[in-house]
Amino acid sequence: MQASELLQSYLVDANTWDEMYTNASVREQYKKAVEFMQQLSVDELNKKEELAKIIPMQKAISYCCAFLSFSNSITSTNQILAQSLGVAVSAILLRVFSALQHEPLLLTPTVFHYVFLTLGILTCFSTYVFSRLERYDGRQMLEAKEST
Repeated sequence: MQASELLQSYLVDANTWDEMYTNASVREQYKKAVEFMQQLSVDELNKKEELAKIIPMQKAISYCCAFLSFSNSITSTNQILAQSLGVAVSAILLRVFSALQHEPLLLTPTVFHYVFLTLGILTCFSTYVFSRLERYDGRQMLEAKEST
């Protein structure tokens, strides 16, 4: 049996709205789809139906991966912002420490040492932020990764 026989036996109820048919004829936007389906056997049509049932599950998986990808994008954006902030703060500290040496704009190794030490202390303060995280914060990201 061919799918064309199934399509020809399809009854259009005049009292209901049908997406594909209007007044027993195929709507213009569906003509190519009907022509394609008419060339299929019933077995091929059944295989396509089975694939159509699987696709929503694949979309859920790809959504999960897209969500992880989105979180990775946010993380990388935060890293870039942190680097930019570090460069800006370093430039300000260089200016401040060089002015404290009574030689504005004179960059000596001592000035760089002070800046490096100050940035190290600022980095240690970030430990406080991470110490406030709960034990299972971020667990949903690991579970989503394991399920893919």
